[in-house]
Amino acid sequence: VYTGSQANIGRGVPGAETGPGMGKAIPDVFDESAGKAMRGFAAFGNANTGPGRDKGPDAQRLFGGSIATLPRVRKALFYRTVDNTDTLRGLDIPVLVLHGTADPVVPIENGRHIAASAPEVRTSYWEGAQHGLFIEDPERFVAEITAFATDLRR
Repeated sequence: VYTGSQANIGRGVPGAETGPGMGKAIPDVFDESAGKAMRGFAAFGNANTGPGRDKGPDAQRLFGGSIATLPRVRKALFYRTVDNTDTLRGLDIPVLVLHGTADPVVPIENGRHIAASAPEVRTSYWEGAQHGLFIEDPERFVAEITAFATDLRR
């Protein structure tokens, strides 16, 4: 299951584009200063939680997980080149791609690249949704994952 994901990382690698929300956050999210890193993560705005009601506790939980990863590790994960396209093509298991059409962190083109590469794929593109689908609409997220898993047992 790929949710607002990119399977590839690196300049010029297909399916590895970054969105404007990511561009606003870099390089601050890699900074050793907690304040500067938090400002970088805050640049994502509502991208991880979706528009609408205040999802403060959910946003703080996401910040916590991100900030718990050492800055040098965050930087090393991002500044590398990885192309998993051949791995995706070789999968012999079903794949589910969930992606918001308005994701400013990981553009939908990355989800479409995954879907085009994997041989057995189901897609769900959420119109107008952003990056954190599991927070933006948790009921829909759980329903779609449950339906996918149920179909696997048939």
